Amino acid sequence: YTICAGNNASLTIAGTGTAITYQWKVDDGTGAVNIINGGVYSGATTPTLTITGAPVSMNMYAYRCVISGACSPSVTSALAVLRVNSLPAIVSNPTNSTVCEGTATSFAVTATGTGLSYQWQVNTGTGFANVPPTPYYHGANTSVFSITNTSFALNAYQYRCIVSGVCVPSVTSTSAALTVNTLPKITSQPGNATVCVGNNATFTVAGTGTGLTYQWQVDGGTGPVNISNGAIYSGVNTATLTIINPPTSMHLLNYRCIVSGTCAPSVATNLAVLRVNSLPTITSDLTSTTACENANATFIINATGTGIGYQWQVNDGTGFVNIPATATYSGANIRVLTIRSITK
Repeated sequence: YTICAGNNASLTIAGTGTAITYQWKVDDGTGAVNIINGGVYSGATTPTLTITGAPVSMNMYAYRCVISGACSPSVTSALAVLRVNSLPAIVSNPTNSTVCEGTATSFAVTATGTGLSYQWQVNTGTGFANVPPTPYYHGANTSVFSITNTSFALNAYQYRCIVSGVCVPSVTSTSAALTVNTLPKITSQPGNATVCVGNNATFTVAGTGTGLTYQWQVDGGTGPVNISNGAIYSGVNTATLTIINPPTSMHLLNYRCIVSGTCAPSVATNLAVLRVNSLPTITSDLTSTTACENANATFIINATGTGIGYQWQVNDGTGFVNIPATATYSGANIRVLTIRSITK
């Protein structure tokens, strides 16, 4: 006789004879003993023994009935075995999982019961449904459900398991959430910066990823090294590095940023070049000159600086103006100005 735990069972025997009586016996594995009405038993001395709300602990109990009458001897029935199947029950629920994109994870449920089967479900935001067949879902009908090559598209999805058995009803686990952290990625590289001495320079990087951190580095020709905030640098651990009043000695230094996140590996930006242009400075100023009539005269000036250009001017008594392009003047836009065939 097979039932589910908590259900009733009835065992019936038929016999003939004069003034017959019945005595049901039970054997729990330690030997047969007479059954007394009470607890789960009723009808212990009738043709039908009733077991009410049989617990799992009574699984495989053996029963038989002894029939006696006015005449001896008594007769004993064959054994009847009671099989009590247990209801499905959750012992441990799946727990939340946090992983990096591209890695694997799993959810597990532990349950007890007879003839268990499993069905995992997913809630993508519109309610729970059986997990669909995909290349990354595995074990949808086992106690351990796994996800391979987890993508960020699965972030915040919830998973649960319905456990069924020979006996009803099924039971449903609590839900567990999947958190998928993204890898650090560079979305905008720092560009080269050109400034004049006395001005600030900045380099900026943009990236995506979970829990981003930044470390700027400088390469002076021997390889990149981390830089620290100080008199010249600020924002070395932010998306924007500021170089305060860089001197010309920093001309052509290279900078890059290491972007890290919750997930590895870190990523490095391309190198960006700092160009520091020097201000124009006169190193040798003009001196007065005297020339004979119809002879030539020259003026020479020496200067340093980045991208120097020259423009000579003349003051004829009404104020300085740029020297016009005439046959008299040569070199109006270079460091040596020549005045030809001077007239009085």
